[in-house]
Formats: sequence, structure tokens, C-alpha cells
Amino acid sequence: MKQTSIKIGDKTYPLYKTMRAQVDLERSAFKQKDIKNGAIEAVLYALYCLVKGACIREKIEFDMDFETFVDNVEPNALEKLAELNDDAGDNPDKKKE
Repeated sequence: MKQTSIKIGDKTYPLYKTMRAQVDLERSAFKQKDIKNGAIEAVLYALYCLVKGACIREKIEFDMDFETFVDNVEPNALEKLAELNDDAGDNPDKKKE
């Protein structure tokens, strides 16, 4: 499983895929097509779910709501998400080199 980290405010948090993140995202109003189409709110919510899920797994306190997350996340957050998703094992259409 590919892992990275992300800075939110003055703290660094783990960022990787978890089942918790997937469940939280599926329970939300956002759909996969929203994320794939680059709808910024949907993409940021997916990122929020990933960080929250990773923190739960690692028992790291993460009591931030989505609005606070959006206000404090670094501008390079979308690059971090792309880095996390840029894994041939997660994308069957991408060929390993």
C-alpha cells in the first residue's frame, strides 16, 4: 500500500487508503464520477476521508471537520492525492514500466 503524508495547518498527518475512507466516501453525497471529473469539493472530501481514515488506523488525533480541513490544507494537497493514486497497482489501465 502506497503511503505519504500531508501538512494541514502546523501538523503533518499520514495519507493512505483505508477501508474506513472508502466507507466514509461512499456514505457521502459525492460519487466517484465527481472525483474523477475533478470537482474540487468532491476531491477535497476524498482527501479528507483518506487523512481521517489513516489517522484512525494509527490512533492519531484528528478532530478536524471538513470545513476546517479545507481552510487549513496546503495548496499542494491535490498533488499529494495524485501522488498517492499514481500507483499502477491501483489503476488497472496504467501499465507498469
